Amino acid sequence: INNLISVLTGANYLSWAPVMKGFLMAQGVSHVLTEDCPSPTTYDDNSNNANDIFSWKEDDTKALGYLILRVQESIRVKHDALVSAKAFWDALSAEY
Repeated sequence: INNLISVLTGANYLSWAPVMKGFLMAQGVSHVLTEDCPSPTTYDDNSNNANDIFSWKEDDTKALGYLILRVQESIRVKHDALVSAKAFWDALSAEY
């Protein structure tokens, strides 16, 4: 990741964002930027979607980790309270 994506400084957001999004796509986790976590559901046969929820949360954690790794420390600290990749991504988009 270090060789593929520059660190976001703020001023480079317009060039950073598409490369970062492409990386998240290549890692198979970009869907968490646009999809909400599935709601718990129990089906007629008493099965449920717990595995889908677990997978989504795992992908969200990975995506957030990738984002945190490629932003300047001052940006990371400012958004440290954000706990989802979508919230982090949206905050960066709104700010820059």
